[in-house]
Amino acid sequence: MTSPSSPPNQADRRIVGVVVGLLAVALIVVIIVIGVLVARQVSESIGAGAAVTTEATPESSPDATVDADTPEETETADTGDPTPETDTPSDPDALTDAEVEGWQGVLVRSRPFVYDVPADWIVRSPGMISGFEEEDPDAPFGYSPTVGMSGVAVYAARAGDCEYVADPAVAGTSSSEGLGDTAERAEAMATDWAEAAYGNDAGDPELTVGAAEPFTENGLDGHRVTVEVAPATEDCYPEQAQVQVVSVADPDRNMVDHFILYADVTGDEAAPQDDLDVIVSSLRPQEDWEDPNG
Repeated sequence: MTSPSSPPNQADRRIVGVVVGLLAVALIVVIIVIGVLVARQVSESIGAGAAVTTEATPESSPDATVDADTPEETETADTGDPTPETDTPSDPDALTDAEVEGWQGVLVRSRPFVYDVPADWIVRSPGMISGFEEEDPDAPFGYSPTVGMSGVAVYAARAGDCEYVADPAVAGTSSSEGLGDTAERAEAMATDWAEAAYGNDAGDPELTVGAAEPFTENGLDGHRVTVEVAPATEDCYPEQAQVQVVSVADPDRNMVDHFILYADVTGDEAAPQDDLDVIVSSLRPQEDWEDPNG
């Protein structure tokens, strides 16, 4: 199987969705079907951002992320209209009751989180991984992931020929192994995502990292960090973007779980800032959650 080549000016960044299905046939005969699709950071693509994921490997960063979810499906969509459009319905297996009236509740299977998104967002399949990767000559297909997440919801696909650029807004979750200061973890995670999503061939983004603030919404106890991002001037990238991360420790699993939201804050494709803030504040524990990893 070959991986679609990326455009010259995005050789080190691309979005990849991996579909993995396992089917046992007679005795110990296993058929593994793997489909790889380079999606332009389209929310429909796996939604991660300018170079999205692939993730059949660790999901994210600080302190070696674990919990590698298996990508399930992906699709792409381009639109010439600058107004975000969402043709693809949310996956019903990833939905639950929302607390925000008229919104959709996102049920994260891989972590004890639930959060809400507006009705016009697309909630991806529970097993889908979204993120960014970089060139690595020693890795399969020549790329290895830098950050990734599951439990993903996306605002819309980037319009026009900007498929290799981060979608206008994407939310999801990841975990890092070991307990630690959630303020430090949130800052490190937010910085990693800001650099991965908004770095481009014109240079690294300028980051303004906000102070960690206690996050005690809905019974959770952790920290929230917001990073304001100014990408280097390049076609398709917004003038300003934002990454918000909430990190919460889980002593029972010896992990820190992260909720990540990155989004444009300027331009015609940007989601309303009020919506972004409500999405983060809707984050809550998932009752009766069972760890799929045992």
